[in-house]
Amino acid sequence: MAATSGNEKHLVDELENAFKGCYAALVSQDNVNLQGTDQEESKADVSQAIQHFLDSAKQLEGYFLQKQMMFSIARPEEAIKEDIEELKSELARKDALIQKHQAKVDRWIQTLSLAPQTPPGGVSHLQSQARHTPQVGMHSPSAGYSGKASPRAGSSGAPLNSPLAHLEKATSSLSASFERR
Repeated sequence: MAATSGNEKHLVDELENAFKGCYAALVSQDNVNLQGTDQEESKADVSQAIQHFLDSAKQLEGYFLQKQMMFSIARPEEAIKEDIEELKSELARKDALIQKHQAKVDRWIQTLSLAPQTPPGGVSHLQSQARHTPQVGMHSPSAGYSGKASPRAGSSGAPLNSPLAHLEKATSSLSASFERR
């Protein structure tokens, strides 16, 4: 165990020294006002320091992965317990996310139910805007559109039930104006 502890300490020290080397290469005063080939040499030094740091990090990661594998072989129940805890925390996180989205849905439903029955300017305003706006490809026969107004939308001036009813009425009146052309 003492040999592995020394190896671990050596790897950690090597990683720390590599990080210090990266930092020193990046903040060195020699790199401030360099031009031409000096700048290229500086870039090469920084690149070499970063590569040394990455190599040290990979060695340390390999060491810890090896220890984790040895631990999971020696105590498989611990690995299972860890997996169970990870799954529980993931479920809790997803439950919280579902509750957050459900609250947003409830808020939007409440907002839509409190929306005014007719938009400002009324339906005639929507119709006049739609006449001036080209509606290319709005209704296609393949989408199941028959060209007739929906019975739910109605043609009377009675108040509409929801914002979707406004949209349905506007599209049915638009389709009627396209059929007349």
